[in-house]
Amino acid sequence: MRMNYFMRIGIDVSSIELNKAGVGYFIYSLLNALLEIDKENEYFLYTNKIQNVEEFNIFENVLIKEIKSEKVDFKWIYSVSKVLRKDVELFISPSNFTFAILNRNVIQVVHDLAPIKFPQFFSKKGAISYRLQLELAVRRAKKIISPSESTRQELIQFFPRSHEKFFSISAGLHKWVRESISVEDIDNIKRKYNLPDRFLLTTGTLEPRKNHIKMIKAFKTFSRTNPEYFYVIIGKKGWYYKEIFKTVKQLGLGEKVIFLGYVPEEDLKGIYSNASMFSFCSFYEGFGFPPLEAAKFKLPILCSEIDSLKEIFRESVVYCDPNDVDSIESGLQELVETESLDYEKSLKEFTWDHSAEKLLELINKSK
Repeated sequence: MRMNYFMRIGIDVSSIELNKAGVGYFIYSLLNALLEIDKENEYFLYTNKIQNVEEFNIFENVLIKEIKSEKVDFKWIYSVSKVLRKDVELFISPSNFTFAILNRNVIQVVHDLAPIKFPQFFSKKGAISYRLQLELAVRRAKKIISPSESTRQELIQFFPRSHEKFFSISAGLHKWVRESISVEDIDNIKRKYNLPDRFLLTTGTLEPRKNHIKMIKAFKTFSRTNPEYFYVIIGKKGWYYKEIFKTVKQLGLGEKVIFLGYVPEEDLKGIYSNASMFSFCSFYEGFGFPPLEAAKFKLPILCSEIDSLKEIFRESVVYCDPNDVDSIESGLQELVETESLDYEKSLKEFTWDHSAEKLLELINKSK
């Protein structure tokens, strides 16, 4: 016998992949927390590959709908849209603006405005397309969610007439970060990746916005007075990344800068645990998962002095000007001398349980 639920809600989970990252991790963690607390609404999860979401805790009020496709393109989104109009009353789109453009009653997530604020880091076509799609999505969507208050304020700045649609729902620590790790496992990871005894760690996709080049240049100067440190960089290749490797070669840092590429989550705990300190000097972020992860492992942290990161950490980390190599290098020197670390307020405030509660409140007001 089928229960009568308060509301039927659809969610695009196509961004969740087996090797989760970025947007995929956001919706995976938020949705897991949401499904744990909401048994009154019915959820339809739309994916192009069902194996990507098989690890979800599936409850009686959750149905997975697979519409097979190798790519998540316009054709797939259009196919889903035809189905969801019959299935659901409200739809949550974690990334694809096309859902908000094609359908009514959509809660659209906007993670950041990077292609608008820093178009030089993207292809001209990509930046223009992003802006046009976002403008249409803002016009059509029922509500817009951003992962930080700073991003919400940016949306209001660009789209003041739609200010009542914008809400911020922050993120939290992913499940793997909260799991404990033994001393033996930490040692095993060190051997597996041949990690040095002392190293600076950075995680994030290799792309211009993450500012790897200036961090590498700052590390070059830093290493002159701190030769015992290496620089370990984790992240898959994104776009315009070749200059990063070229910079390492030009500076003669081939033996000091270590690229590990994509690292599975089960190994990340061990790498964070082996690290000496952490840097995250992006030009721009909508939220900033990596430094929050580093905080859980009690690493001294250097962050860009940008609004989204200051919103998370306030005065508990060292800040630098991401445009200034000297400022980054000075920040690294300060990390070496950092002894007092207090991230408790940030770790308690930014949790997926809090995020899920805010999202559920928003959902129930959208009837």
